Amino acid sequence: MGGVIGCGQLSTIQHGSFTIESCGSPSEEVAKRSNASCIQDETYAFSSIVRYRCEKYYELQGPEFRHCATDGEWTGLTPFCKPVCGKKASQIQLSAGGNTSEIGEWPWQAAIYDMKKEDIICGGALIREEWVLTAAHCVVVDGSIRTRHTEDIFVYLGKHYRSDIKKDEHVSHIILHRDFNVHNNYDSDIALLKLKRPAVLTSRVQLVCLPNRFDFSEANLDSGVPGWVAGWGHDGSDKLAALLTQVQLPVISNLKCVRDTLRFTGDPGFTRTLTSNMFCADFGTVCPGDSGSPMVFLSNTSQDSHWTMEGIVLPVDQQGNI
Repeated sequence: MGGVIGCGQLSTIQHGSFTIESCGSPSEEVAKRSNASCIQDETYAFSSIVRYRCEKYYELQGPEFRHCATDGEWTGLTPFCKPVCGKKASQIQLSAGGNTSEIGEWPWQAAIYDMKKEDIICGGALIREEWVLTAAHCVVVDGSIRTRHTEDIFVYLGKHYRSDIKKDEHVSHIILHRDFNVHNNYDSDIALLKLKRPAVLTSRVQLVCLPNRFDFSEANLDSGVPGWVAGWGHDGSDKLAALLTQVQLPVISNLKCVRDTLRFTGDPGFTRTLTSNMFCADFGTVCPGDSGSPMVFLSNTSQDSHWTMEGIVLPVDQQGNI
């Protein structure tokens, strides 16, 4: 074998680890031996087997087992640990309509905090460990497409009580959608906030899934399909919610949306704000202050179900009314 005596050392994987399952003979159990005895001259013996695992809130992508082949190479590519999305402790048991949520019920919910106003101004969604998705109008200078200074905007993750002081996440970059139009119809009203450090995933801090199949999104956005929105906006008494509140809203057709918008605003001009980039949900109890919060849909009612974000809350008119 040309002087090859085994396989080289393996590097660790982020948010995961590997263990030695066999030291070259299927009959040898590593439990009876130390890991050091499986490695000679910084190489693993031929036929050694290693097994990869991920930390909680992550799932393995790639081979779970790798073998040291006779050519001195490990079989398969090095796997990696991918954060799980759209999962939470209670997947199914929810009550519809403008109620206070349970702590950790919407673990991807982000609170966008304005340092100058010293309050939560919008919601958002954690879509990657370093990225939060929100509405662009939440993070621009009023009446412009100029972004606020990053030091003016903080993000809170895992938050439930409005007044509770939790560890904040500093923002390093604010990126607006290139087609964002604040002067006309709020089209492409989307912004990405990059955090200065990756979020640590816990039972109260999780990622939401993004749509990855058109047919699933088409089914979610069919008229009458219920979705969920959470936020700290105004409640039914026109007071800012003290706790994270949730509401179930059905998707409505664009035709009905135009009629309802006209009746709600009394201005035919607002019906032109609906573009192909948008969809409508029943007005319900989503209120000013909920802008940027995700509207999420449950894929199914099994234990393997997940929550997908199909859109974010946007204002109907320029005064911020929802």
